[in-house]
Amino acid sequence: MKKNLEYTEQRPVSFLDIVAATATGAEKYYWNRLAYQLTLIVTQKCNMRCTYCYDKSRVEKEADRQELSSDDFVKIIQDARSLGVKQINFTGGEALLKVGIEKMLVACSGASLNLCTNGTVLEERLPDLAGIAFEKLHIHSSLDGLDSHVRYAKNGTTANQLLGIMRKTKEKIPDVYISLNTVINRENIYEFRDMHDAIVDSGVDKWTISTPYVVSEVVRNNHPFPEFEELAKEVEKLLKKHFLLGEPIRLSIGGFYKYEMFGIKTIPANRMDDHPCMPNCNGARGLIIDSFGNVLDCLLDNTKEKAVLKNFRKGTIVNLTQDIIGRPFYEMKIKEIYQCRDCRYLKLCGTGCRYNSKVMFGDYFSPDPIRCSYYPLMEKYVMPLLTERRRDKVLRYLNLKGSMPPYIFRGTPEMFEAMESLSRG
Repeated sequence: MKKNLEYTEQRPVSFLDIVAATATGAEKYYWNRLAYQLTLIVTQKCNMRCTYCYDKSRVEKEADRQELSSDDFVKIIQDARSLGVKQINFTGGEALLKVGIEKMLVACSGASLNLCTNGTVLEERLPDLAGIAFEKLHIHSSLDGLDSHVRYAKNGTTANQLLGIMRKTKEKIPDVYISLNTVINRENIYEFRDMHDAIVDSGVDKWTISTPYVVSEVVRNNHPFPEFEELAKEVEKLLKKHFLLGEPIRLSIGGFYKYEMFGIKTIPANRMDDHPCMPNCNGARGLIIDSFGNVLDCLLDNTKEKAVLKNFRKGTIVNLTQDIIGRPFYEMKIKEIYQCRDCRYLKLCGTGCRYNSKVMFGDYFSPDPIRCSYYPLMEKYVMPLLTERRRDKVLRYLNLKGSMPPYIFRGTPEMFEAMESLSRG
């Protein structure tokens, strides 16, 4: 049965939205992030060892004593909500392992809470979650295959166990919105169609298929990326099935297909003076505060600067985070990524991931070669599957007179080799 696809989420306009609308430059990016959402990395402790993790614990066994306490986080949440922040995002590590998480959940009563969890301790927390009157509760977890899930999400659940937990969550909290993320690898792309059936049967609302960011764990573990065209062919097969079944689930596939864009009534205007990560970046929207009190520029690229929220009780979230506006990251503009300015896919891509650019080229101001490689394949394999109305919508995003992306690779071995050659000069 086809679900009622709510393409765009409507938020009440807050004081922060008004401030963001009148701000310019780095301040515009700051206020837009705060208005959209507050992301809290509540702990780095985790009971799993996913091979692609961007936030794998880098601390000693007793380091959780150095983290902000649950009382500190409650104060941050209360202060942010008093300013008009409507959405709170808990992530980690494993957020539900945070000591005192119960009082943090209660502090979000009446707000929208996005809870990112691996699901291993979710079932025992369901009574707590069911007893809190959230405006909206969104639970987000990961499923990295069917047979292959346990090889990439280590020390956790099997695929069947995880889907069973999601099913129980729906039964216990009928209004909960559940989404699953799948990080691609060389094995699971061939399980996409079977995964589609299993996810739909579990009552999950949204499935996102994503490419791992080029973080140290991905490089260290030699993550088995598929060849990009092979990925595109499997995406094509998945979408054919998805459309044939009447789109029974919300489906987004990074670089290839996003159901959300078809509900947007207007095509983005020229945003050359905007920050490339607006309106939000993937993985963590809004202002990001980690478990040690650091205000992060990016969820992937943890700042080495001194923690600014250790003495949070002495100030408000705004006056303690204002200094980040002067950081170079906040000053970025799309027009400064010169190789992307005339690209055919700029409005779809938005210059890609700035962290991938930094890893590959050593700075934030170069293209993201993974996205460069994906979008021509999207045009070849996905666009022919779309209805005429949707195809016309995508065409309106394209700069038909623009240039093709500067870096198009068959896969990551070729990409890494080329990047290494460039770095050698």
